[in-house]
Parts: sequence; structure tokens; C-alpha cells
Amino acid sequence: MIDTRRTAIRSPRAGIARTALGATVAVTLGTALLAAGCSDDANIDIADRDSSDSMAEAGPTTPPEAPAGGYAATIRTTTNGVPHILAADLGSAAFGEGYVQARDNVCLIADSILRATGRRAAFYGPGPDNINVITDFSYRALGLADKADAEFDELGDDSKTMITGFAAGYNKYVEETAPADLPGKCVSADWVQPITPEQLYAYYQLTALYASGDQFVTGVTFSAAPPGVNPSPRPATPDQTRIDLNHANRVARLGQTGGTPADIGKSGDWAVHDIASNAWGLGSEYTENGKGALLANPHFPYTGNRRLYQSQITVPGRYNVNGATLIGVAIPLIGFNEHVAWSHTVSTARHFTAYQLALAEGDDLAYIKDGQTRPITQRDITIDVANGTPTPTRLTKTFYYSEYGPMLAGNLINANLPAWGNTLGGQRVAYTYRDANTDTARQTVDQWLAMGSASNIDEFKAPFEACGSVLWTNTVYADDAGRAFFIDASATPHLSDEALAARPIRWWPGSTRPASPCWMAAPRVTTGSKAIATAACPTTASPSSSAQIMSRTPTIVSG
Repeated sequence: MIDTRRTAIRSPRAGIARTALGATVAVTLGTALLAAGCSDDANIDIADRDSSDSMAEAGPTTPPEAPAGGYAATIRTTTNGVPHILAADLGSAAFGEGYVQARDNVCLIADSILRATGRRAAFYGPGPDNINVITDFSYRALGLADKADAEFDELGDDSKTMITGFAAGYNKYVEETAPADLPGKCVSADWVQPITPEQLYAYYQLTALYASGDQFVTGVTFSAAPPGVNPSPRPATPDQTRIDLNHANRVARLGQTGGTPADIGKSGDWAVHDIASNAWGLGSEYTENGKGALLANPHFPYTGNRRLYQSQITVPGRYNVNGATLIGVAIPLIGFNEHVAWSHTVSTARHFTAYQLALAEGDDLAYIKDGQTRPITQRDITIDVANGTPTPTRLTKTFYYSEYGPMLAGNLINANLPAWGNTLGGQRVAYTYRDANTDTARQTVDQWLAMGSASNIDEFKAPFEACGSVLWTNTVYADDAGRAFFIDASATPHLSDEALAARPIRWWPGSTRPASPCWMAAPRVTTGSKAIATAACPTTASPSSSAQIMSRTPTIVSG
């Protein structure tokens, strides 16, 4: 038998318990199934799991009462380490999710926050080949943290509630855990700190750019500078501790010295991503029981910041989804409820538009558009770099922007493109880009909350029809009514026919017309009872099901 006694933990704004990662998930609708595998690297202790092979007693159905102005959630955990979170409201559910994820992956979440806010070098130092210096500058140039601070209050109420609740749950774990008791990768680390909702939202901004702007942070924006300008980082104050910046300086000059994509470890084919997945959704005519069936086979890594984390979140009468999410995200991104199931694969669409700018005569910081001269603006960005002394080294670097977004070192994108200020077809040129996902992070919670709350295909389609975005993914769906559905509603540039015809390089769009309200082209859709909605490299789905055993004592966490 399973011990179902509850333990109460109370403190100002709090959280909950344990983890696992899905490798392949098969769901036959009408059945509750989710298979899970590996745990976080060095972040999980399974010694206290019950070894019983019997089914657990039924879990609690009444969520705990939260203290005034606070949160409360009940957690039960399977023998494979999957937490099931029960709460009375979305804020408390996210609070529980934040606590559980911190308990199982605190090092990864803390590092992800540093990355999104451009502060890795401040704690880790310059890094191998100055990589922390290069990426901190590049992420700050994207303005993720600044945008999160400026726009957080504009998010929908549910988004603000769940992001704030997740941050509170994460913070409870951090505050109640002695630094010496943190996992090995961050034991006694000063960079494991409480986070703000805005910092968490900055991380969501970063994840939205995985298939677009995030590809340019290892050198392409860092190296973009007009001819005759020293592109290297410079000391922000005199008489500070010097650090070795030889590699960062070399990368910074690649945009002016004939560098190629290979110099920054890139192939030059920016249509190729290091992320992908498989999924099958089957309609009623392809299943034995006439209900839909879904197989999800995500290919995200088992280690590092892009690991998936499995859990079930239940808010009675509002939301009940078992699924997986990127570590640090407050809501399942793939999963199922009582009626519908869905998964994602990586879209092959392009999620940014590159622009070739015709530079003004005699001016490397201006370009001509529609006969008008437009400025290329500049912004000085400063970062701290740990140097082994109590006072970090402060570095400043200048970044450049068109009306579309950051400037790029064209020759680091494709070896056939000229450096800034060189000629192509007799015209002096420079390069920049516009990111189709620059504003889609605001939909992360609202979009997936609506999908997970759906009970049929019409309700599932509704957030897509309202211009909802699933960032850079295809969506594959099946339900208990035997319907299957596929859509690529990822955010893509809305290009004119002329722009598409003009692009001289496979991934290089050339120019764009004003965006549609959704800033995307018409989505590709497949639906129906006879549909086999597939994405990427399909495998076969099994009609069988299995279950996991609840083994740990349920915990009530509140604050």
C-alpha cells in the first residue's frame, strides 16, 4: 500500500516535489498514459522512492486551501519520478510546478536565467574561448531582459499569474535549501539566487528565438561593425583587472577580416537546426477502437537547458494536463487531457527575414529605402566579467541596429556575402534581420493553456484562429472523437511573391512587405477522421497502454 499521509510545509509564497523526462509518448484517447524516462543530470535523488509495484491509492481530489495572498499545492510522485500537482487555481499550480522543477533542476533553471539576462560571465568568468563574453553581449544586444521588464505588465492575466507563481515556487525551494545542499553542479554556487517573474519571462523570450535570433549569438551579431571601427570589447572603466580577451577580439574582427561561418563553428546553412522531433496523430479510421491516437517522439536532448520535464497539472474544473515542457516553463507544451492530445515537431519554415541594405553614398551608418535615407543606430552595452577578484571587470561594446533589428556580419552567415561596406553588384551593402518570433513569447502561457483546456477539435483550433503562435513548431493532434489534426502555425515572415522570387540564396529572403496581423503566412492544415497527421520522420504507434505507480507521500506546499 502507498502511504498517502500529507505533509504540510508553510512559509511566505511556496512550492513542491520530483522529475522525469519523456522519450516516446503514446496516447490512445480515452486512456491515461504517459511514458517517461531519464532524470536530470546530477539533480535527482531517487533513494526515497517506494519500491512497490502495486497501483497507488487514489490521489486527493480536493486541492489545499492557499493562505491569504499566497499559494498552495499538493504533489504526488510516480515511481518513475513524475510529479502530479493539484491546486485550486492557476497561480498555485504554477507555484507547485516551479517548486518541483527547482527541486529537480535548480542548476539548469538558474543557468537559463543567467543566459537570458546576459550574466553568465559575471559569475562564470570569460569561459572557454571567451564564449560567455560573446554570448552575454549578444543576448543583451537582443534586449531580452529589457523587453521583459517593459512588457511584463502587458501580458494576459493568466500569463502573469502563472509566471509569477512559478517564480514564487522556484524561490521557495532556493530560499529553503542551504547552498551546501544544492546539487553537485551548483553546490554552494552564488549564482543560484531567487528570480523575478520578469527574469523568468526574459527566458521565455529566449526560448521563442531558438529557431531564429538565438542562432546568431555565437558571433554573427557580435562581429557586426562598420569598416574602420574597432569592434572589440573595451574596458568600461580605467585601472580595472585585465582579462584575456584574445578570442573574443578575434571573433569581433571576423566581420571585417574575411571570416566565414566555419570560423564560428557554423555550416552556413541556417535552415538546419539542432532540434527536431517526430509525431503521429491518427484519426478514427486508423485505430482499433475508433478513437484518436497520438504518438509523440520528441528529440530534445537528455541533458542541458533544452531538456524536457514531465508533470501533470490539475486545477479542478479549469485545467488537467499530463505532459512535458521545457525546463523553466510553467505549463506543459506537449501532452494530453481527458479528451485531446497533442505534440509538436520543429517546423521547417523560416522564422526570420534577412535584409540586404543599400548603404548611402559615403556613409556606413545609413542606408537607402524607397528613395529615403534611413539611419543605422548604435547602442553601447556593458557586461561584468568575473576575474578572480572581488571586483569584476566591466566591458563595453557597441552594437548596431537597423529599423528591422540587429545588424549582422554577412560574411559569417554565408561565405559568398560581402562584409559590411563591401560591394555586391556594384552596390555597397550591409546586412540585418527581422525576427518573426520577437514578440511571440507573450503567448507562451495563454496559447498552451488554451490548447490544454480544450475538450474537442474546435476548442483546440480556437487559439490558432485568434492568431495564436506556437513559436517554431508544427502541431499534431488527436482526440477521443476520432479526429486528427495537423497545423504549422509557427511565426514566419509574411513575404511578398516578389521577395520570395528575389532571394538569391536558399534561406535569404531579400526583402519583405508589411506583416499581416499575425506576422505569419497562411498555416498548413490537415484535419479529419481519416487523417493521419504526421510530422518529421514518423514511427509506428501502439494501441497498448501502461501506467505508473504513485509511490511518494503526497506533499502540501503553501505560502
